[in-house]
Amino acid sequence: MYDGSNGIKWAERDPNSFPPYKGVLPIVLGWFIAPVLSALASALFFYLLRTFVLRRKNAFSLSFWVLPPLVFIVTWINMYFVFTKVNILLAALARTISYLASRTPSSFQI
Repeated sequence: MYDGSNGIKWAERDPNSFPPYKGVLPIVLGWFIAPVLSALASALFFYLLRTFVLRRKNAFSLSFWVLPPLVFIVTWINMYFVFTKVNILLAALARTISYLASRTPSSFQI
């Protein structure tokens, strides 16, 4: 590895972006923060569903009214994140191809 451990950006401050640090630090923090936030959101969702649907006297018939909107909301959230991430991934792919094209000898360029 070129430049050893100094070649890695461990935590470089960048106040103009989110998260405000670049490098390895936001990745490692994401490994811990994302599961905790996911568990809290799931616990809250299950608590609300259990309280307002599953513990009711007519839970079976009420579930047929609650399920379609929940499926719609979850599908919409998933599609939102897929479509907003696609632009970021395509931009990263374009930068990578541009970088690789600039590094190849001129006889091999497309």
